[in-house]
Amino acid sequence: MARPAPRKNKPRFFSVLLTLILIGAGVFGVYKVRSIIHPGPLESFLSDSDPAAATTAAAQSTEAESTTKPADEQAIAVARSIGEADASLSPAFLSYIAENCDAKALGTVLDAMGQKDYDKEVWFTATGNSFFALQALADSAAEKGAVREIESEKDTIEIGFTGKVNVAQAGAGKVSEDLQKLLQGMDIQVINSEGAFSADGKTAQYMADAKTAAVYKTLGVDAASVANRHTTDFGADAIAQTLRTLEDNGVSHVGAGADLTEAAKPASFIAGGRKITFLAAADTLQGHFGKGATASSAGVLSLRSNLDAVKNAVKNAKAESDYVFVYIHAGIDDNANWFDRDQDTWSKALIDAGADGVIGAHSNRVQGMEFYKGKLIVYGLGNFLYDGKDRETGVYKLTIGKDGKFTHTIIPCRQTSGGVSLCTSDADKSAVYSRVAKFCGNVVRVGSDGTITNNRR
Repeated sequence: MARPAPRKNKPRFFSVLLTLILIGAGVFGVYKVRSIIHPGPLESFLSDSDPAAATTAAAQSTEAESTTKPADEQAIAVARSIGEADASLSPAFLSYIAENCDAKALGTVLDAMGQKDYDKEVWFTATGNSFFALQALADSAAEKGAVREIESEKDTIEIGFTGKVNVAQAGAGKVSEDLQKLLQGMDIQVINSEGAFSADGKTAQYMADAKTAAVYKTLGVDAASVANRHTTDFGADAIAQTLRTLEDNGVSHVGAGADLTEAAKPASFIAGGRKITFLAAADTLQGHFGKGATASSAGVLSLRSNLDAVKNAVKNAKAESDYVFVYIHAGIDDNANWFDRDQDTWSKALIDAGADGVIGAHSNRVQGMEFYKGKLIVYGLGNFLYDGKDRETGVYKLTIGKDGKFTHTIIPCRQTSGGVSLCTSDADKSAVYSRVAKFCGNVVRVGSDGTITNNRR
């Protein structure tokens, strides 16, 4: 078969012209990307139009920068388009997603942004990280914020909450090995740390030597509420020492500080691709509880004297997080099984403000729970590792599935003079389940495995 006649020069001219147009478009595209990317490794990469020179420059980058791989050109182009579609996105965010997400995933997001029913959940399904998680990671990378990343191979997120821990009174109290394993296995473990820590070795009923805070590693603690009755007993300096002690032991703290701004500051984590934020607040009834923080003085974030500040902290956190949980220290009676009106009112006000759950502890005893607008309020988890008295207690475990659904479980424990341990007998477990259900008018159902469900008709 004869070959086709060769093409004439005219078609070649148009091919060359098309090639030049495409090259020009590419240069223009890269130029536009440069204008929106935050200076850094990516900005340096984009600043050189010679690919070979850019590769050499990347190889000669500092050790810190070398840990961040340069974004490929497709990812850069899509990140630029995302920035054009949403002008509110920061250069740091666009730089981060260009460097850490592939072009296909970003393309899925870009396509969704062009739809009327655009839902930011597409960021999670496309990239494995939610929009809020990516924002937090970008801020952290740009040294504009701090967030702790939790590594886990599980398909779910497990958050554990315990009741009050007072190292000063717990003394030689131990944590059973099986309970240690359970707590340390949580993705995020949160406690109510009641009392202060002393950096100079001073001790009192509610002040422990800073060295004893090492027990929090045994408990697997990641975050601690310091909004409680005894945090402010020893003044502003002791509050500062307490916060430093927790930080030195790898524990994030919420609910108290040198002023209202610090007391209202949240603690955030990235787990399972989601940003999860914690806040804490306490009652400050005069003569019975601690001192509330003000704009110029140290204290706790106060439910009683500054509820608006607590609600605003929740609203602000929710605007930047997938989930927000608030730990509160409230309830007048130290030994009440029944929660009181203030606990009920404040808990529901915080959920109305945007909280995804409220967890409480002040009473030495386990109190009830209830669902409000589909969110669980845990009114009181009692003493966990505190005073050595024989008491029922427990771990509230919240499991968040990939679909965002919550599973609530109470894991029965018992505090004795020897410490705290998991309940092993069916009778002991049943006693805790019954107490939880009974002392909220049986509006929750506790299954034989501790699973908590709404029992309202």
